[in-house]
Formats: sequence, C-alpha cells, structure tokens
Amino acid sequence: METLPIDFDLTLAQLSEWHDKWRLERFRSNDNTRYYQTDGRYLYDTLLDKDLAEEQRVSDYVLGLLCKIRKMTNELKRMNLSYQESEDIKCKRETLYKEFIQLTIDGKEQTQKTSIQQNEQATAGHNSAPNALTQTLSVLPTELVTNEVKKQFAKAIQANIIEITPQGIRRKNISKAQLAYFLQKIYQPNPDNKVKFPDAELSRLFGESRLGKAASQLMDNKNNGGKPKGYDIIDKLFVD
Repeated sequence: METLPIDFDLTLAQLSEWHDKWRLERFRSNDNTRYYQTDGRYLYDTLLDKDLAEEQRVSDYVLGLLCKIRKMTNELKRMNLSYQESEDIKCKRETLYKEFIQLTIDGKEQTQKTSIQQNEQATAGHNSAPNALTQTLSVLPTELVTNEVKKQFAKAIQANIIEITPQGIRRKNISKAQLAYFLQKIYQPNPDNKVKFPDAELSRLFGESRLGKAASQLMDNKNNGGKPKGYDIIDKLFVD
C-alpha cells in the first residue's frame, strides 16, 4: 500500500482508515476484538497470547506515531514560529517518521533499546564485509554508481557520517541537510547546469524522505551560500 509522506495532510478519520488498511495488510486482520476474551456479547481482559499482545503493541504504537507526526505538521503551519522553533519541530518529526518507516516498511518491531543493540551488532558485521559498500549500492541504477561515488561514500563511512546497516545506508552524526549537501556535491556539483538530483533513488537508499527537496532548499538559501550548518565536515571529504 502507499506509504505516507512525512508531511501527510489527513483528517483523523482518514488517518484511522489508513491505519486499518495497513493493519489488514500487515496482520491479515484489523479486528480489535481479537485482542480480548469475549463471550460473544462482552469483551473482558486482554488475551494471554504473546503474538497477539505484540501485534496490538505495534499497531497502537504506529497509530501513536502517526498522530504525533500529524500534530507536528500542523504546528509547522503556524505563522508565528521562529526559524529555530520550526527547525526543532522538523527534526523531532523526522525522528518519529524514520521510526514509523522502520515499523511499517522495514517491518522492524523493536523497542528503542533492543533496536540500538541489534543495529550496532549488525552494523559492525556489515561494515566489516569487504564488498559491503558495493553490494549496498547495487540497488541504484548503474549510472549512479561510479568509481567517484564509491570513493566518496567510502570516505564518508571512514569519517563516521554515514554507515551501512541491514536496511541500507543511513546517515550518522549529521543532519538531513548535511546529508543532502554531501549527495548534492556528488551528483549535482554544479546545480546551474540543470543536472537532475536523483531524489527517489537516493531517498530510498538512505531511508529518508525527499532528499531532493532538502537539496533544493539549500540552493535557495543564498544567505549561507547554499550550504547547511556544519558544511565544513562535508567539504573536508572532497579535499584530496
């Protein structure tokens, strides 16, 4: 089913309808009565079934994430927000959205503590594989995987700003704007020549939403020379 974008604009009724469809696809049912003991007329205590209990926990948690993301999107529509307030809300919303994507698309049903432990172990294994980067980049069209691309990605991994995970490549210790700037320097070094930023492919590879839009916003920000905060970390990678 269609994935919701980070800035989805749905009423609560529409959100509930999307959630029901997702549950039906994910769990093959969206019947809430399955989680409770019943005599056919009344619902009693929750069932002592670990699988159903976990299913209910994930289902409720996803709905909670959606409601929080929706609330933050509505907050961003306020006219009296300062730039910093807006950026703080976007950052928090992005964190929630990444968790939403992991639960609904990647199918990862982990608590934060378990997720961190498992991902650290998995990442260590993946980063140690000699062909890990080549294998991960193989999902991109061949024209997007040049020797220069591999070189810069490898340098970024060494610099600890991106990492290879079981789900793909993920940014690490940098903001989304910094990631977009890094990718822009690789794939769109001269924005004036009308070379198109491969938004869909790179957003999917990094598990992010609309990296192309983030790159465009950087170009529109003339006050900072089209560069994000902390751009020097990225620029150092391109100095031989």
